Amino acid sequence: MNVFSAPRGGLTGAALKGIAMAAMVLDHVGAALIEPVFLVPAEAPPAFWLAADTLLRGVGRVSFPLFCFLLAEGFAHTRSAARYLARLALFALVSEVPYDLAFSSGADASAQNVFFTLAAGMMTLMALKRFSGRALPMALSLAAGCALAQALRADYGAAGVVLIAALWLLREKRAAMLAAMAAIALWISRALFGAGALAALPAAMYGGARGTQRFKHAFHLFYPAHLLALWALRRALFGG
Repeated sequence: MNVFSAPRGGLTGAALKGIAMAAMVLDHVGAALIEPVFLVPAEAPPAFWLAADTLLRGVGRVSFPLFCFLLAEGFAHTRSAARYLARLALFALVSEVPYDLAFSSGADASAQNVFFTLAAGMMTLMALKRFSGRALPMALSLAAGCALAQALRADYGAAGVVLIAALWLLREKRAAMLAAMAAIALWISRALFGAGALAALPAAMYGGARGTQRFKHAFHLFYPAHLLALWALRRALFGG
């Protein structure tokens, strides 16, 4: 089966993950290479590098909403949410040093990597499912998940948890889910012209099939590995 086409037509989960990973790399090339080397040190950033960074970071904004979409979809079909959460928590810890090296060149407690956000989102989904149909406990569960993401200073914070929750709660109402995805992603990426809203386009093309599972945990492994690679490349080329 072609990895990039689902049986009913459209994209598979594996294809969406590939798109999200590619966009993430472009985003991080801007954040970990272009910005610290060419933009931050300069009083007047060169127009070329400023435009290149804006383009890469803009394209990169689609990655997080797609990972949130895949998390909500995975939660709806997983056999063990507890094991899923354990993997996210494990890689949150494994990825923190590479994250700090790539974006801060050393230990930095002011921001934590995206796995912390995904883990907080997963915990929120588990609580929402447990209290399904009970408005107040569900609202409190969402508030607690948002508070956790904020307390951890996780990437995207409470907004990321809200996005994950919305994608799961609206999963059976496709048009509403895609609209919520676009609206929340638009707000999250407002500093980059709301480019994150474009993530709703590949999500709308999702055909429902998982696709190849040969690289099932590719994102978990690739995330810390590519951050280390970007840090090493920056040090090798620019000494920073």
